[in-house]
Amino acid sequence: MEFTVSTDAPRILCFDMEARPLGWYGGDFTHKEVTMISSAWIDDPEGTMKTFILTKRDGSGRKMAEAFLRRYNQADIVVGHYLRGFDLPLLNSTCLDLGLPPLKPIRVQDTKGDLLKLHGLSKSMENLGRSVM
Repeated sequence: MEFTVSTDAPRILCFDMEARPLGWYGGDFTHKEVTMISSAWIDDPEGTMKTFILTKRDGSGRKMAEAFLRRYNQADIVVGHYLRGFDLPLLNSTCLDLGLPPLKPIRVQDTKGDLLKLHGLSKSMENLGRSVM
């Protein structure tokens, strides 16, 4: 069996999404709609920041998802806060709703989910930023 090892630096995309609730299905479960996706390549955060925003125009949600997926599919690794618990499942649901293919498997660095187990300390971005400073 042969293995190929790449010496190229991985493409790392940092991203975040925002969403709004569309409806409640019982208990505290809500169906959500992505309203914004913002991303930047780690090796060039100043020049590559892109933000895609949902508008009232027809097809806006599909255009937003497709534009972001073009960036996502170029990445070797994605980085963000609570990606495994919120962003990636919601993005996969959005793809399903729009008839787009599911997300390709990719390495993930989750700034909330990959932290050590903590007790008595919130893992919110606001709190984590304060504790580092």
